[in-house]
Amino acid sequence: MSLIQKNIYKGSMKKYIFLFTFLMIFGSINLFSQNVFFKLNGGISLPIGKMSDSIKMGFGGLLTSGYDFDENVAITLTTGYLYFPGKEIVTLAALNTTKIGVTPILLGTKYSTAFGDLLKAYAKFEIGVFVMKTTQTSKIIDLDYKEASATNTETKFGLVPSLGAEYKINNNIAIDSNFSFNYLATEDKPTQWLGIFAGIKYTL
Repeated sequence: MSLIQKNIYKGSMKKYIFLFTFLMIFGSINLFSQNVFFKLNGGISLPIGKMSDSIKMGFGGLLTSGYDFDENVAITLTTGYLYFPGKEIVTLAALNTTKIGVTPILLGTKYSTAFGDLLKAYAKFEIGVFVMKTTQTSKIIDLDYKEASATNTETKFGLVPSLGAEYKINNNIAIDSNFSFNYLATEDKPTQWLGIFAGIKYTL
């Protein structure tokens, strides 16, 4: 397969993935509207391991749709966007910076336990793919800091275990907060970060 064919294939796969996500979210409303919920969360992502060597703290937002089978068990579908700025790495020849944009597409299962009428704690496990766009920028010292950059997009397998809590405001709205560990299977060593997010849950 030529390089052009590979790029066309990757582009087609991304379109199908996003189409699938769209259909899952909005199709669920018609099928199971009485048990469907949505979450909109924003927060920070803290790189750990090898990622922390060159990447700063990230931030972004996540949209989750889900279906409650009962009071305890639910399935979820999550997507969104996370941005990680890069640290400036100094070498003898250049100043190098790497920044990353990440779009997760995750299918998960969630188990909740109630503490009274207003508070729920939950554990969630998600699995799926992460579309990673990496931009590397170099400022060449010998050329009066002339700048050059290159961009690469990859799709990586990953998993996300998380713990969270929901505080009920009324029958439809709850405040959500959660802590997650994000693991991506990348070359050499895995890419990992911790997520701290909060937002609003709306149940139809």
